[in-house]
Amino acid sequence: MARTLVTGATGFIGRHVVRELASLGHEVRALVRPTSNLSVFDGLEVRTVLGDILDPESYREDVSQVDHVIHLASLLKMPWSREFATVHIEGTSRLAAACAAAHAPPTLLVVSSLAALGPSHSVDAPGEARPATPVSAYGRAKREAELRAASFCERLPVTVVRPPAVYGPWDRTLLQLFRSVGRGLHLVPGNADLQMSLVQVEDLAAGIVAAALRGERIESKSTEPGSGVYHLAGEERPTYEALGSLVAAAMDVSSPRLVKIPKLVARSAATISEAAARVRKRPTVFNRDKILEAHSGHWICSSDKARQDLGWHPLRDLQSRLKETALWYRERGWL
Repeated sequence: MARTLVTGATGFIGRHVVRELASLGHEVRALVRPTSNLSVFDGLEVRTVLGDILDPESYREDVSQVDHVIHLASLLKMPWSREFATVHIEGTSRLAAACAAAHAPPTLLVVSSLAALGPSHSVDAPGEARPATPVSAYGRAKREAELRAASFCERLPVTVVRPPAVYGPWDRTLLQLFRSVGRGLHLVPGNADLQMSLVQVEDLAAGIVAAALRGERIESKSTEPGSGVYHLAGEERPTYEALGSLVAAAMDVSSPRLVKIPKLVARSAATISEAAARVRKRPTVFNRDKILEAHSGHWICSSDKARQDLGWHPLRDLQSRLKETALWYRERGWL
């Protein structure tokens, strides 16, 4: 029986990764904090490890006892906070060091983000070999975390996965789009013609586990850029404008009225939203960092490598998955 430790296991993506591992018969360990919501593991056999990603002593024994570590712990939607870079960069570095120090180092799968690669300025979807040019604080932190993990690759098997926008059950980010479309409006901050890649969270979880089990590992002497890195995205790359119509079809409502928000207005609103979040010390997806990303280009990628190496592909198309997501939201009273 394979043994796997998951950090960030109670988060949106983490809970789906834990279920995917359990369905494959893994012994699952979850690094959790005292305040973590453990109800997400109801019905599953999960061993909880109380600790903190910044405190290696809290999980050192466990990383020495597992075959794989899947690293999802992250601090989202607060790029202005002092802890933001610390959690992403130093947390990844300390975890990798603890794994590398084990007598038999486990495979370390780092879940990064397409933000680490950066935007595209053409509609040719880039593969993993394209040089990384992140434009946001989040993207730069994720890219540095990738490099920190890769620095241990001579001792530690390391693989990186970069998802684009993720949606599906338990997601509250795209939920805002569903709610807006349900009211007949599709608000787009900037160019509505920019394309984006997406991945449904259960499809992503399957890809993450596949990459951990049998993916390519980063090699220090490799001459190939993108070695040990995988993009996991659906085939479709809708524009921001088209995504609103797809969501409307998934909800069985009329196509929404497109409202293009001028860049200056979007930036000003994001500044106000971020200021309010800072005062409340609460995260917000509507911040200056995200607006910067939205205005920077196409957010697309090719997953050909994952399909070839891992045999991975989304189980259903984007429209079907959006319809499933809308149904899930309605069943739980989120819409």
